[in-house]
Amino acid sequence: MPKKKGQNGRDPSNHDLSKQIGSLAKTVESLARSTAQGFAEVQKQADHRFQSTIERFEKLEADMGDVKRALGPMVQMMAMNDHEIGSLKLRLNRVERKVGIK
Repeated sequence: MPKKKGQNGRDPSNHDLSKQIGSLAKTVESLARSTAQGFAEVQKQADHRFQSTIERFEKLEADMGDVKRALGPMVQMMAMNDHEIGSLKLRLNRVERKVGIK
């Protein structure tokens, strides 16, 4: 089986192959570092966005609590007013009948 020739037409020596392997190893390591840094940056941004979303939900939750606390007494007042209005309507109807308006 004939030996393969290198790019310069010569048989590649162990030294040349070692240099190429070393160069490839450095390139792979560099790509690995770049990829790891990219993933770390993406994770950092995702964590920041997630934390921001949690804070917004917590604020909404607090606001909803405020709304519920404010609505409680209002609902009671509306129920009392509805009862009072119903009572006044009955009284008005009686007065209108006695006066002869209805």
